[in-house]
Amino acid sequence: MSEYPCMDCCRKHIGTAWALYFEAMGGYPWYRTKVVGELVEAERESMAHNPKFAEKIRECRRKISSSFEAMADVCLEDLAIEAEFVAGEGEALLRRLTPSANKKFDIIDRLRKEYGFC
Repeated sequence: MSEYPCMDCCRKHIGTAWALYFEAMGGYPWYRTKVVGELVEAERESMAHNPKFAEKIRECRRKISSSFEAMADVCLEDLAIEAEFVAGEGEALLRRLTPSANKKFDIIDRLRKEYGFC
């Protein structure tokens, strides 16, 4: 963790955890430990900025820590999307949505309302 927690670092750690998640699911199960470590760092980075979001990261991390099977239904993509809103980049994200993002409409619509982008 950096000396001064920041959401840019939080997003970096979530992105790294997401990439490592795919490695863990793709034949490198010991990468689960790396996923957990990255989520610990993301949680620490976000705690001062947005404790509610830090708790969501913690819940995800605890699911992954509990069992390998639990990893299959953990949605790091949702954390990555929400991190954009928490970091103040929600408006930029909304401007760049493509039709393929429709599968994530529910979370994006919820975050749009929650973070005031109605």
